[in-house]
Amino acid sequence: MSETTALKLKPLDVDSFNRVELYSLYKLSLQELIDETFGWNEEDQRARFE
Repeated sequence: MSETTALKLKPLDVDSFNRVELYSLYKLSLQELIDETFGWNEEDQRARFE
């Protein structure tokens, strides 16, 4: 891949995101799978997310 077409990644600023919205997205996308696999414990999941 040439330098002109390379994708450059940079860390996102954590403060620029709404943590509540991010957790909602996390829960929406993974709750069913986690619940089926390990069981969903809201308190544990919130702590793990943070």
